[in-house]
Amino acid sequence: MVKEENVQQQLFAHPDNDQYAWKSIQQITRGSIIVVQQQETKVSNIKQSGNDWIVTFADPTTGEKTEQIYSDHDSLYAKS
Repeated sequence: MVKEENVQQQLFAHPDNDQYAWKSIQQITRGSIIVVQQQETKVSNIKQSGNDWIVTFADPTTGEKTEQIYSDHDSLYAKS
């Protein structure tokens, strides 16, 4: 667990890491690189349905197509 926390701190809080930022769901587009399970993955599709957003990407651990639902107020950690 400590090793996993260290990796998380390196990815999310590293002072030299200015290529990642929290972005609102409205800023995410097809092709955006987001962080899922501490790994980068590319958004293959994003669509809005009412106040929800459906983001499709390849699960970085299995490679399987995955859909995740986000609300209008959610943010994702993404490459700037």
